[in-house]
Amino acid sequence: MTSNSMTVTDPAHFDNPFPVYKTLREQAPVYFEPTMGFHIVTGYQNVKKLLTHSGVSSNRQAMLQELEGKLKPGSIETYMENAKVSMIQLDPPEHTRLRALASSFFHKGTVQEWVPVMEANFHRLIKNEKQKGRLNLGNVARHYPADVICDIFGMPHYCRESYIKNAGKVAKLFGAPIDNELQTVASEANQASIDNARLIAGFIEERVDKPCNDLLGHMAKSYGDGELTMRETTTLCGLLLTAGHITTTELLCNGVYQLLSHPEQWVWLQKNPERVPDAIEEIMRFDTSVPFTIRVIKEKISLDGGDLEPGDVVAVGLSAANHDPEFCERPDEFDITRGRTRHLAFAAGPHVCLGALMAREELRVALDHLLKSCPDLRFDPDNLPQRRCDSLMFRGFKTFHLQY
Repeated sequence: MTSNSMTVTDPAHFDNPFPVYKTLREQAPVYFEPTMGFHIVTGYQNVKKLLTHSGVSSNRQAMLQELEGKLKPGSIETYMENAKVSMIQLDPPEHTRLRALASSFFHKGTVQEWVPVMEANFHRLIKNEKQKGRLNLGNVARHYPADVICDIFGMPHYCRESYIKNAGKVAKLFGAPIDNELQTVASEANQASIDNARLIAGFIEERVDKPCNDLLGHMAKSYGDGELTMRETTTLCGLLLTAGHITTTELLCNGVYQLLSHPEQWVWLQKNPERVPDAIEEIMRFDTSVPFTIRVIKEKISLDGGDLEPGDVVAVGLSAANHDPEFCERPDEFDITRGRTRHLAFAAGPHVCLGALMAREELRVALDHLLKSCPDLRFDPDNLPQRRCDSLMFRGFKTFHLQY
């Protein structure tokens, strides 16, 4: 066994990381990754234990401080200040407080109210693409969930494109970038944090004076009532806007890629459209858009394959857990007929994805429409999809062109 056989950060493994996950599960389920300076944990039971253990923290400030030491002074000053109050990096009770303020907009009933908005946005984007003669699914996937979450927030159309671009820059740094130009990535993320926070603060101030019922109005009320500081408000809005579209963008492309790579399953789904929800669960299990999530150990924890000590930083292998044969049979086979599983694509425990219902419904709307409107959907042999290889935490595509 060579060290390269277990290096999940090697871009050579990004297109098909599953053999690496298998090697890690079987030979080193608790593995220190020297190139990144943290542990990789795989295996379904190991991963679930870390996601739900009270002795594990989501606070990444120590990592950011270490990163800051590699950069020019002030490169991520604002980014770090925002991170201190970001829900995704907080533990209970602060995490619980912030999550409660946003959760009402992501309940089942509320999500169902937004289905017509999802349908209108996706149908419009597909229609626009088909008028060009070929279908750039990457472009559709980039705008579809972004437009939906921006509609929910009440964000004006004139600033959406710049906001989406900035959100991508912030997410690239958060996603443990595998990039030789770290200084550029960091500086762009910091400036993007400043620009987006300033934009949201303006909308919040407007809605304090003139209340309304969108999510920005809901957050403005919490700010006006003293439940949130302005930094907490802009950071929480920024997190929900960013997480509310980036992961679904990648899931849509990953899912269509797997379905078209297994054309017999695409045909079967056309004949059995009522099984789209099952197909979505298999897509998320097999090719999740977030293969890893970062945690920090607060107390000694014993796992199958080794111990973790206080202060250890861990990349928790969600995708590797979903491919564990102890979790499901034939885990490295994509099979939309297997039935639902208790996969960990949306994590588990206190930080289980707040927008999981929203993501599932957005994917259902998209696949329903593609099955009906593009029954002959297929890869473009002259322009095959290209995986993006710049992040440990996000898995998706750089380009995704199709014929129909």
